[in-house]
Order: sequence, then C-alpha cells, then structure tokens
Amino acid sequence: MSVKKSRLHTIALPVNMEHDGKEEFAVGKYSGKSLEEVCKSDPSYIGWILNNREIQAVEDEGGLSRIKYILKRRLKTMFETPTKDLLN
Repeated sequence: MSVKKSRLHTIALPVNMEHDGKEEFAVGKYSGKSLEEVCKSDPSYIGWILNNREIQAVEDEGGLSRIKYILKRRLKTMFETPTKDLLN
C-alpha cells in the first residue's frame, strides 16, 4: 500500500488490497469492513467517493483512490452490454 503525504484521503482511509477475495478498509470509519459491506450499509458514502473530484481513481494507490478505481471498474462491467446481445 502506498501512502502519499499530499493526499489526505489516501492517508486517512487506506485499504487492504484484498482479504478473502474482497477489498477491505484498513483504518478509519469503516476499518475491517469490506467494500461490499459498506456499499450495502452506507450507499451515500459510496456515492460521495464516486462524485468527489479530489479523489482520483488509481489502481495501484491505497485509500479511497483504489476504492474509487474498483467501484468504477465494477460499475463499468456491470453496465456493459455486448453488441450482439442488443440485436437478439
């Protein structure tokens, strides 16, 4: 996990890369909670992460940058529809 002093959100809420196949917050308000648990219990917090322009979606950083990257990647795959499926 990388930490950049210039990015408060990276320091404040680092994330374990994976725990039993699920990303997990390492410290802070949701320490020990998986991303899935936080999505279910506090969807407005997830919305805040996605809408916050100060948080960049970066795969190999820690904290909210990684969480935002994961969320955007999952949303993209969830809503992608192959062209051939549209024709049937």
